Amino acid sequence: LSARAHNVPSLVGKRTDPYVIDPAESRLEPLIVEEGRFVIRGVVDRPGVFYHERELSYVPGVRLGIDDRVSNRTDLSWQSNLHLAPDLVPEIDGSGFVVDAGDLTVRGEFRGQGCHLSAARGETDPYQGWVSAGYLEIVPATVVVATCPPDLVESSWDITFDRSQGP
Repeated sequence: LSARAHNVPSLVGKRTDPYVIDPAESRLEPLIVEEGRFVIRGVVDRPGVFYHERELSYVPGVRLGIDDRVSNRTDLSWQSNLHLAPDLVPEIDGSGFVVDAGDLTVRGEFRGQGCHLSAARGETDPYQGWVSAGYLEIVPATVVVATCPPDLVESSWDITFDRSQGP
């Protein structure tokens, strides 16, 4: 239920699940199709926590862009979480990562001043890096985590997909 379990911003050291914070006002704009890409925008306002705007831009099989504007209303660092499938294990290098998935190479780059990347997988304090495989069954899965300073407003993930052509 926590923000750490989803591809959304979370605060370092503060639970942001429905049991400890009030419901948020949110808005999701209609899907737009333009120039061969799908674009969707949304906003969530968590009083006393943060205001968050997000734009997703997807070119099927080629690129996924995630652009965020976070107005943090706390003095806590915040994190952007990017969850991967359980069988994918990234190699993190500076502000990016690479995943070799057979005939597909996934490259991700995070842009955000003063942020650093790490990975979480199967952690229990706090819980992060798990997916539900069935009723009451969880399995480890990697989460690429960008930890950012409290005052960073704009950040983005740029994820590309490259299929090898073979011999």
